Amino acid sequence: QNQGELAWSESVRGILLGGYFYGYVITQIVGGVLEQKLGGKIVYASGLVLTAALNALSPVAARTSPWAMFAVRFCMGLTSGMLFPTMFGVWGRWAPPTERTKLL
Repeated sequence: QNQGELAWSESVRGILLGGYFYGYVITQIVGGVLEQKLGGKIVYASGLVLTAALNALSPVAARTSPWAMFAVRFCMGLTSGMLFPTMFGVWGRWAPPTERTKLL
């Protein structure tokens, strides 16, 4: 069976997939606090740009080593974890009071 360019074991692939979520969990509360202090647009845009930049580094990291890829995926989780709570903060201020329950 052809596994492609990277011959990683199933356990390494599982660790790499989990790396994103390890980082994601850490920044959930941080994202909400930053949204309140700095504003949602700045936090959301920064998170998206950083996640996109890290995603562009993924092929290089994957060819370097599984642990380099883990570091990139973990950092992607850190930057992506801020997006979800930030989105709710922005919606809470942006939406008209009568429509807030429909958006969330």
